[in-house]
Amino acid sequence: MWLKQPGKYRGHKTMFVLLALMVTFKGAEGQSEVPPVGPVRVNAEAGSLVTLSVLFSVADDALVKWSMGSLPVVTWTLGSDAPADVAGAHSDVLRLERDGSLSLVDVPLSGYSQNYTVVFTKSGVADAQAVFELKVYERLQNASITPEPALAVEGLEVFSLRSSVQQGEVERRRWFLDGEEISSSSPHYSLQEEQLLIHQLRRGDAGSYSLQLRNPLSEVKVHLNLTVLYGPDEPLLEVLPAQPFYESGDSVTLSCRAEGLPVPSADWLFGGGVHPGSQRGILTLTNLVVAQGGSYTCQLRNKMSGARRTKSTVLLIYERPVGYPECSVHATVSNDLQYRCQWPGGAPRPSLAFPSVSNGSVTAGLLNLTLAPSEGLDWKTIVCHAQHPLLEASCNVTARTARYSNTCTLRHTNTPTRKHFQRQIFQHKSLST
Repeated sequence: MWLKQPGKYRGHKTMFVLLALMVTFKGAEGQSEVPPVGPVRVNAEAGSLVTLSVLFSVADDALVKWSMGSLPVVTWTLGSDAPADVAGAHSDVLRLERDGSLSLVDVPLSGYSQNYTVVFTKSGVADAQAVFELKVYERLQNASITPEPALAVEGLEVFSLRSSVQQGEVERRRWFLDGEEISSSSPHYSLQEEQLLIHQLRRGDAGSYSLQLRNPLSEVKVHLNLTVLYGPDEPLLEVLPAQPFYESGDSVTLSCRAEGLPVPSADWLFGGGVHPGSQRGILTLTNLVVAQGGSYTCQLRNKMSGARRTKSTVLLIYERPVGYPECSVHATVSNDLQYRCQWPGGAPRPSLAFPSVSNGSVTAGLLNLTLAPSEGLDWKTIVCHAQHPLLEASCNVTARTARYSNTCTLRHTNTPTRKHFQRQIFQHKSLST
C-alpha cells in the first residue's frame, strides 16, 4: 500500500508500507501471531524516502533483525539506547526507526530492488517474520519510436519500429495502429521486447502508430506517422490521336503516368537519351518526319526510393510516294517484252507486282519483268498492283502487234472515295513473231 508520511525526512518524497505483527503472551508458554505468508510488494520511486513500517506489540528488548536478500544489514534491540548496527556499505541509505521499521533515504535506483526480511526475536516467544519485496523505479521520460530503415518502402521483407526511453524501466508495452491495438497473433507483425516488426511491408501499413509504455510509477504514449513509399506501378501510356500509323506532317502527343508515392517522375527516351521535348511525362511532336518514327520509352522513377520502371510504344510514320504508279512495255533487241512498273518515293517504298504474270514476286519502288512474246500476251492487259500503307493504286499496259496503250487508276486507302485518272499513249513499233 502507498501512503504519505508526515515529513520526518523533510524534502523527500515519502512512502511507507505498514505491516502489523501482533505478538501476545499467554502464561509461561508465550505464543505469537504472525502475518500471512508471502512478501508484500512495494514499488518506490528512485530518490524518495521509503519506510517499511511494522508494529510489534510485545514489550521492549525484543531483537529486531533486517536482511536485504540473504545479507543481514540492520540489527537492534527494541528500546535500547545503543545505536542500531547498520552494515557500513548501506549506512547512508538504511535507517532503523524506534519501532523497528526500516527506512531507505534517497533510495538509489540500483542495488536496492531486493527482498527485505524482518525478524523479531524474544525469549519465550516464537519468532515473528515479514517479507517486503521492494522494486525501485524511475518515472518514464523521453520515449521515442525510430523506424528502421529510415525509409519505409513497400516490399521490404522486414521493417522495424524500435522503441527507446531515456529514463525509466518499462514493464509493459502496447502497440496501436490508428487507435486499434496490434495483436501478437497476427502473422504480419512480431512484437519483440523493444520493437515492432512488420513483415512484407505494404502500402496499407501506412498510418498512425502509437506506443504505450508503463511501469508502476508512470505511463507515457508516443506516436509516429508512418508513410510507406511505393511505385511506380504499371505505367499507363496514351498516344493521341490513337492511330496505327501517322503520316509525315501530322502531330501526335504521348503521355505517361503511374501510381506511386511520391508521384513518380516521368521522362520519354528516344534515340538513346531523354527527348528534349519531354515535360512531366508529356511529349508533343508536331510536323512529323519519317526519322521520328521508332520506339519511345517512358521511364518512371520514384525519387525517394530510387525504384524505376519503363514501358515502350512504337510510332510508325509513313510518307506518301510521289505522284502515281506508271506502267510501260517495250520490245528488247531480242524481241522479248519488257514490262515496267514504277512508283518513286515514299516511306516505306511501295510494293509493286504484276500478279497475273509474275508468279507473286513483289518488288519495292521499281519492277521490271521480261517475258518472251506470245499470242497470249498480244492485246492482253497486264495490271500492276501498287501498295503503300497510306494508299493503294494500280496501272495497266497492253501490248499489241502494232502499238500498245497505258491506263492508270488510283485509290486512296484513308478515304472512302476513289480517284481515277486515265491517259492513252500510242506508240508504233513492229514486233516480230
